[in-house]
Amino acid sequence: MLKFNSEHFTMKDVYINIDINGIVKGNVIDLSMNGIGFEFTSINMEQIEFIKNSDNIFLKLFIRELFILIGVKLVWSLLKNENGADTFNGGFTIHTISPDDNIRLSELIETMRSSKSK
Repeated sequence: MLKFNSEHFTMKDVYINIDINGIVKGNVIDLSMNGIGFEFTSINMEQIEFIKNSDNIFLKLFIRELFILIGVKLVWSLLKNENGADTFNGGFTIHTISPDDNIRLSELIETMRSSKSK
């Protein structure tokens, strides 16, 4: 069983990567056993269209040096342009995850909740 050290644990330690003609790194805004809220600040329109039009995307959810491979589908999105910079926000629903990675995800969420309550 994997245990995360909650000391000095922040959301900056958790992020996603999707390989769409190069690695696109996204910030994790919200996380549950069913889905991932995200924000991409360095993404182009071709990559956004790929995400919007795909029924099945595999991404890596990184927790510091560890990662979990997860199959997701986009359920909502919003493209914003503020001060000339595009930001792509949205939410993925999780549809594919291994049993071991599901346990890791559960432990990560519990660690995040514990660290917020301190």
